[in-house]
Amino acid sequence: MVKWYPVLSEKDSDPGKAHAVQLLGKDLVVWRNTEGRWSAFDDRCPHRAAPLSEGRVEKDGSLLCAYHAWRFDADGKCLSIPQSDRDGKDETNPRACAKLYPTQVAQDMVWVWGENGSDAVLESLLTKPALVSALEDKEGIKSGRVVPGVVTQRDLAYSWETFWENVMDPAHVVVSHHGLMGKRSMAKPLDLEATPQPAMTKEGFVVDNNSPQFGAKQGVATFVPPALVEIATELEDGKTISLVQYNIPTRPGWSRMFNRQLTITPEVVGENKGDDEKDKKKGAPSLLQLVARISPVKLKLAPNEQRAWIQHIFSHMFVHQDMPLLYHQEKIMASSGHTGAKWSDGIYTPTTSDKGIHTLRKWIKKFGSGGPPWPKGYDTSLPSRHDNPDVMWDIYEQHTKHCTTCLGALKRVEQCIAAAKVSTVASLTWAVLRAASAISTSILASPGTPPSNFVAAKAMLPGVLLMLASLKATKMLGSLRQMFYVYKYVHQEHD
Repeated sequence: MVKWYPVLSEKDSDPGKAHAVQLLGKDLVVWRNTEGRWSAFDDRCPHRAAPLSEGRVEKDGSLLCAYHAWRFDADGKCLSIPQSDRDGKDETNPRACAKLYPTQVAQDMVWVWGENGSDAVLESLLTKPALVSALEDKEGIKSGRVVPGVVTQRDLAYSWETFWENVMDPAHVVVSHHGLMGKRSMAKPLDLEATPQPAMTKEGFVVDNNSPQFGAKQGVATFVPPALVEIATELEDGKTISLVQYNIPTRPGWSRMFNRQLTITPEVVGENKGDDEKDKKKGAPSLLQLVARISPVKLKLAPNEQRAWIQHIFSHMFVHQDMPLLYHQEKIMASSGHTGAKWSDGIYTPTTSDKGIHTLRKWIKKFGSGGPPWPKGYDTSLPSRHDNPDVMWDIYEQHTKHCTTCLGALKRVEQCIAAAKVSTVASLTWAVLRAASAISTSILASPGTPPSNFVAAKAMLPGVLLMLASLKATKMLGSLRQMFYVYKYVHQEHD
């Protein structure tokens, strides 16, 4: 399974910084030079093994090691050793070079080949990454027939295998995602064997992913190794909602997810009153039809990257409904020895709704070498589920700090909070001053007559109302700010 893996969302990654990335148990540094070329090295300087991800991207387009200022170009060649006085001889020594991994950019993501060396370069040139065909339809995107959503990147506190099991399980959606994608009471038998599918091969497989409770005509999930599942759901109105999910194994018990939604129509459909009338005649729209209607582009979110953070926050809410179940599930299985070939001994799956999961596990066993190709001798054991469970909720470390879009949004939210707090104090001050002025005016108008409380209360009212609105805004913005840091979801608290 050593192929192309997406490692960064290009639009959300700061091009002026070096990014620490994990892939298949290897620590990498991924960075972009001033000419726009992305590169990936082993995250260790050849000098004294300091992490290059702690370095700097210089104005000349080189990567500088922050320990002794050695500099490297996009090919990993050493450009400068400040401590050397041998006229460049030390820089040209092959041992002074950083170890380079093949890298490319496609469909808004930075991709890295899973190995380095001359053989890896040749093999990467002969192999295409697992791309989404609809995103290659430039005319369709231009005409609006294909509507791509934004990419959301997120580190997850569970493994590559566990992620794909969950994606291949349509029955969990209305239960685990209660309130967002249905209700627990909507759980029902799913017929996932209605359509004959092509045989499983080393290039992947296709399985039914029908979710009739969503009002869909048909849904299929296509697994393209090593990192893509595309779930295409055809709706009654002819549209197709395609959920694109990439996941890469970073280290045991952890993975990195990239997801986006596509809305595809068989032909360009103008938004007019006629469409609305047709919808009314068809009756109430299904859940997936509603999702299609509020797609990122229709809300004018996708064209404006600064608003993509709304999509990212919704993705966190969705992910965190699964998070406590998957985080603990795989560790429970591992602690009882039910991993790898013994996986099926630890579970009971009598219904066809688990067909996709069994197909996935069969593929991993037959074509996937039993799991990710970790380095030889690498410790693949998982920690206890009780060691640090709070790590699963940490949005800041797993997304925000890596995402320029969300960092920008967080800064603006904090500025709004500060402004709301200032408004609260100013409103209170204004209310007090208005009351004092009203009382003074009343005394001057009627000397010897004590002013009534009504006079002061009436004068203070506008300021008090504004103060209360400012306090409410501060609280709401504080809750929004929290979504960039930590969001904990407890199923027992949601009826």
